[in-house]
Amino acid sequence: MSNLLQSLFVGVSVFAMPVIKKIPTSVLWGYFAYMAIDSLPGNQFWERILLLFVTPSRWFKLLEGHHASFVESVPIRYIIFFTIFQCVYFMVCFGVTWIPIAGILFPLPFFLLILVRQYILPKMFSPHHLRELDAAEYEEIVGAPRLSLS
Repeated sequence: MSNLLQSLFVGVSVFAMPVIKKIPTSVLWGYFAYMAIDSLPGNQFWERILLLFVTPSRWFKLLEGHHASFVESVPIRYIIFFTIFQCVYFMVCFGVTWIPIAGILFPLPFFLLILVRQYILPKMFSPHHLRELDAAEYEEIVGAPRLSLS
């Protein structure tokens, strides 16, 4: 049913173009920026990027509050290495779009990601760590806060 409604709304939007053209571009950019920023909390990749800026002496504090399960089961050096790898790969995918002649190759890094995930990452990480770090949101187990004994 939702696919039908989605298709109908796309069809209706064609007839709504005169109204849509009256919306200022800055309003649309602002809306998309808001949607992007609003989706960051709860995103595992974003949380791991923020983890890069936590000093090592404060890592134990992560376990006191609600946290992702991988924080308990994967050593911090693997979390950091995986996050840096993802950031570099993201920059490669984004960078291809800025090279005029290579713009046509935009899908290539995404296709190569399949091979990277299947053959290269298993050599860099143990299967358990990779499963924890690369889990979909529905596969993650919510980490329980640890209570201090003091």
